[in-house]
Amino acid sequence: MNGRTICSKAEYARRKGRARSSVAKWISLGKISRAALVDDGDGEKIWIERADADLLGSLDPSQQVSQLLPILPTPADRTTTTGGGVPSVSAELPPRSKRITAPVGNEAQSDRERDLARRAKADADRAEFDAEAARRKLSVDEGRWVDAAEVSRVYTRELATLLADIEAFHGSTLARGIANEFGLEFTAVAAFVRQRWREFRGVVSEDARARRLEVENEGAEPQPHEYQFAKEIVDDD
Repeated sequence: MNGRTICSKAEYARRKGRARSSVAKWISLGKISRAALVDDGDGEKIWIERADADLLGSLDPSQQVSQLLPILPTPADRTTTTGGGVPSVSAELPPRSKRITAPVGNEAQSDRERDLARRAKADADRAEFDAEAARRKLSVDEGRWVDAAEVSRVYTRELATLLADIEAFHGSTLARGIANEFGLEFTAVAAFVRQRWREFRGVVSEDARARRLEVENEGAEPQPHEYQFAKEIVDDD
């Protein structure tokens, strides 16, 4: 096609070391112009020389240095025209003193270029970390996330209170009601009910402990009520 190099969008993405979605995004944002798109009857394809020129003129070089395969100008891009009649992007490049060139083929990166790439990568990682921390803080502030340690403390305290109230009810209120209803001695009834309650707690404790060990061995998270109930009963006994 008149000296033009044509390839599919997937192939162009592979050449640039990007996902195919990145190429689609460049096209939708106009970073690759419609002039670089060719319909040969077998779907829309990319005119490589035109697309390369478009990207060199539209992408921010300072953001490209952190990429594995940055899209940056090379000495060959500084001529007045490119193959296939594609206009040069040299007029759109920053001053020579501020240009950053990427290695192409066997062209080696300078120490400064490698340092710039490392710094840019570190800045990007730090920004991502800060953004994630901010998202987590916002989730806590909005009530969508909670402090697990604080929830555990509150749950433990409430569960201990509940167990104490249940035992007091069995050994006092329930036992006295049974004794009065059937004319039995209160102390004997209270001792009987309290003993049965503790036996029941022991069975539930063992079941909960077994379940906790099972899910821990499977690498899953135990249900909070199972873990805490077993822990409280064991600690109390």
